[in-house]
Amino acid sequence: MNTADSMSGTAASSAVADTGDGGWPLRPWLLSLLLGICGLLVHIFWQQDMRAYDDPLPQWRAAGAAFFFFGGLGAAFALEQRRILWSVIFALIAGAIIAAIAWWVSGYWEYGYYWNWSFAAGVAALLISVPLFQTIRDNPEDTPRALPYDRLHFYSWSDVVVGAASMAFLGASWLLLTLISVLFQLINIDFIQELMREDWFGWVFSGLSFGAALGVLRENAGLLGVLQRVALIVLSILAPFLAAALALFLISLLFTGLDELWAATKNTTPILISCAVAAVILANAVIRNSPEEASQSRLLKISAMILALTILPLAVISAVSIGLRIDQHGFTPERFWVLLIVAIASAYGLAYLACVALGRSGWSERLRPANVRLSVALCVIALLLAMPFVDFGAWSARDQLARLESGAVSEEDFDYYALARQFGPTGRAKAEEMAKGEGERAKQAQLALDADNRWEYDDDIKLEQEREIYLVQPDRPLPEALREKLLGSQQCKFSACKVIWDGESRVFVVGQQCDGCPVSRRSFALEDGQWRSIHTAYTNSDKVETVTEETKVEIRTIERRQVFVDGKAVGDSFE
Repeated sequence: MNTADSMSGTAASSAVADTGDGGWPLRPWLLSLLLGICGLLVHIFWQQDMRAYDDPLPQWRAAGAAFFFFGGLGAAFALEQRRILWSVIFALIAGAIIAAIAWWVSGYWEYGYYWNWSFAAGVAALLISVPLFQTIRDNPEDTPRALPYDRLHFYSWSDVVVGAASMAFLGASWLLLTLISVLFQLINIDFIQELMREDWFGWVFSGLSFGAALGVLRENAGLLGVLQRVALIVLSILAPFLAAALALFLISLLFTGLDELWAATKNTTPILISCAVAAVILANAVIRNSPEEASQSRLLKISAMILALTILPLAVISAVSIGLRIDQHGFTPERFWVLLIVAIASAYGLAYLACVALGRSGWSERLRPANVRLSVALCVIALLLAMPFVDFGAWSARDQLARLESGAVSEEDFDYYALARQFGPTGRAKAEEMAKGEGERAKQAQLALDADNRWEYDDDIKLEQEREIYLVQPDRPLPEALREKLLGSQQCKFSACKVIWDGESRVFVVGQQCDGCPVSRRSFALEDGQWRSIHTAYTNSDKVETVTEETKVEIRTIERRQVFVDGKAVGDSFE
């Protein structure tokens, strides 16, 4: 294993030398200045300090911020003296594509949301395209199907390592700046502290620091090779643990059945897909660039093979899981995206299984070119999915309405808010059409259209429902003024409440002040002809979860023990 590691370090160093990294003293300064300027431009377009947090971001501002943020990062990672014009063109194209996606996404939603699955797919396509471009730049004569795996593997891992190390340097820079600001505050100089509170400074300082770290790491080829080697060694050591865990998990399912998965959590699919992704990463950490660089440990080789074999079963179980969710609750945009992710995981699983099935001895040699093809295909698919060619929101709206009309989902259980706000323009148009009708559907659709967010909609639904006020003493009806006071208070807003009289001018009201809040009691007293809330206390027992008509409420006179000093009570009472 030590021999393999030394060979890996030598190969990594030669790969760095071959790619041309290093030998550009201006790189740290150039990247720092580039990202600093991009950070300032992102702030100018973003303007978070000049608008309310929930104000929509205009489409052109979202597009501009996305262009400079992702275009700047693309340039920072791709920029190299060799064919520098290629890198500039790549960064401009990448920034323009992400900007176009941001424009479309922010216009897709009524409130200008800029982050959703489509935008995430565009970002994923950019991340995958960077090492692909770096490899093509070094080997322009190669076709995507014949890209040299050693360079693609090197760039993929080096970009991850450099990005992570630069983020760590960025965090350290902010910590140091915070320490310096606190130091100067000791002598009443608050300039640095006030500067740190400015949004524009945060963007500029982060860009300068991240760019400087990125440039320094790219210039130190030996250090970059060491960091990559350490990362691969650490990850390969983790491979046997994950391989054993996944193997035991899949074997256990033969005895427990799949029903246990659905009963344990609603997050079965994301957990399984995360395990499949981890299996892909750790398996490739073991096989590395070539047979010469791959770990020579028999344990690690077997672990990598087991990981390769577990990907497809995990993807199949994930497909069953999301299929059950769709059968029970219908399609939503999120479920469409999860279904696509499961399909991609299945493709990886099939490719890895085929490489192993064709022979154990050379499975890793077959896997390396398969990884190249899968990477190119994944980049293209992610880019296409980010474009507005397919509207999953429209498909989801039609599917959910069909379920409502067929009776698969009742009017009470139908998610009107999702139709109006989460299924895009088509869903909103359907909700507006529904609101023009009559009956419960029209009322619920209008509530969803009028609500600013999910919480407000849920509150409105609660308010629309009849709220009961139960009297402990039915022979003492509530004055109308007090009843209106209770209905307008938080105490009786989300659930039924119970009222008990204490004398002639005071009542205690027991209920919940929010959905899921603990049961509390509030006292109201008649003062100067008006009922006023005078005190609120929460239950100290987790056994009281809600208030119903059967809930027993009473006022008891109890003895208490308390410490007195000179006739004055000190502290609370105790048992």
